[in-house]
This record gives sequence, structure tokens and C-alpha cells, in this order.
Amino acid sequence: MKKHKLLKNITAAIAFLFAVVFAFALPPRAQAQEISILGTQYRESKVVTWEDGGSIKWDKENTTLTLHNVSLDNITKSFVSVSTSGMKELKVVLEGKNTINGTKNIFFWQNCDLTIQGTGSLTARTTANNAVYYSST
Repeated sequence: MKKHKLLKNITAAIAFLFAVVFAFALPPRAQAQEISILGTQYRESKVVTWEDGGSIKWDKENTTLTLHNVSLDNITKSFVSVSTSGMKELKVVLEGKNTINGTKNIFFWQNCDLTIQGTGSLTARTTANNAVYYSST
């Protein structure tokens, strides 16, 4: 009886050790990194261009959004929105002159950091309460 109980305990201990080893040995699951640009969700890297030559480049791997001479008037959706996407930081790089006017938030993000940098400029106007809005919920 004692040998049976001992064997059962050893088997349980080995199973537990295997579970712990595999939990740490396997690569972590990649969290979704998606971004919404003017209401369209992007789950992969993408370049969006306009007829006037402006463009937005979404680099999913580096969680970087590059604005290049974007000129938008009267937009009725959030320009850039990131919510519950699993990314730790959204980096926005400004190139050239960027002007965005609308009725919603220009940038809306949740649960990550936002860094805006670059040699370009950004003029953002909205009739909403906040052009740049962060929510921690």
C-alpha cells in the first residue's frame, strides 16, 4: 500500500515538473497588435496612401505608425485608435507637415504608452472634447 501511494506521489510530482518546464520553455503567445485608422482595423503591417501624396505606414513588428504629409479635413471617426491590443507602446513618427481636422479624437489609446516623435509637424483639431485621449480602463 505504501509503495502504491509513493508511486502515485512521484508520478504526480513528475507530471507537475513537466508542466512547469513546458510552461517556461515554450515561447509566450504573441498578443494581438492591431490598430484602427479611420475606423478600419489593421492586424498586419500596412501602408495607406491618399491622392494628395500623404501616407500612413503601420509597422506592426515595431508598433510604429509613420505619418508622412497627411492632410485630412472633416473626418468623422477617430484618426488613430488603439484599445486592448496587447501592445506596450505605440510610437508615432512625424514626417513632413501633417494636418488632421475632425469631429472625434485624433488619437485614442488604452493601456499602452504613446510616443510622438520625428522631424515633421502635426496640427490636430477636433470638435470633440479631446484631440489626444488616453484611457486606462
